[in-house]
Amino acid sequence: SKTGNLGRYSYKLEGFRRPITGSLLSYAGARDPVTGQAWGGVVATGAAGRISTDFGPYSTSVTLSLATLTGKNVENNTRTQLRWAIDRDVWRDSRSVINIGATASAWHYGKDLSEYSFGHGGYYSPRSYVSIALPVEWSGRKGAFTWLARGAISVSRSSSSNTDYFPQSALLQSLARARLAESGSVPVYTGSSGSGFGRSFRGALEYQITPNLSFGAQLELDRSAYYAPTNLMVYSRYRFDPVLTPLE
Repeated sequence: SKTGNLGRYSYKLEGFRRPITGSLLSYAGARDPVTGQAWGGVVATGAAGRISTDFGPYSTSVTLSLATLTGKNVENNTRTQLRWAIDRDVWRDSRSVINIGATASAWHYGKDLSEYSFGHGGYYSPRSYVSIALPVEWSGRKGAFTWLARGAISVSRSSSSNTDYFPQSALLQSLARARLAESGSVPVYTGSSGSGFGRSFRGALEYQITPNLSFGAQLELDRSAYYAPTNLMVYSRYRFDPVLTPLE
């Protein structure tokens, strides 16, 4: 990654290769018990850039991310993500800050591979997705403790098109089509569109034991229709360069 400044603007550029952790299939893959065929284990490879600036009491940023998504026996896919955010501090004292803001996001996937049959990736991939979120964040420090609490509500709209049962295998798709022909059905997952409401929470607490070593815990909750993950992490952090300034 690379960071820098262009006058009053700051920027960050990065390349990445990350696993898709939305489901067991996308993260670790699966194996058919009859044929022994394995598929899944999807990885996103791409680049992202962010530019940000301040005007008056407000901070704003725009982020663009482009990636290809590949996996074993999974149809290749593309992903474009655009995000705009604005926020400002509404309260501050010597120990903590309360910040409010708004974010708008737009995603586009080349193909919808959200399902779990052979060739699909098992990860959320609508052809189009837009959302608006209103976050509130409280962060601060007291002595050796630092904390962060962030809650947000959001509304979203997504749409998907029809997708073959077996996008990676023309043979399996033709066999499925022949089997369903008598009933008048076709082997596709039907596309759809709809709106949703979501809410999320992230809380983190960290304690600095020495200028180099700290321990912490983090809890993340997301709640929306058909998506309700809960993540809890306990970690230790060792910095080779000691931290001598007040903690962030």
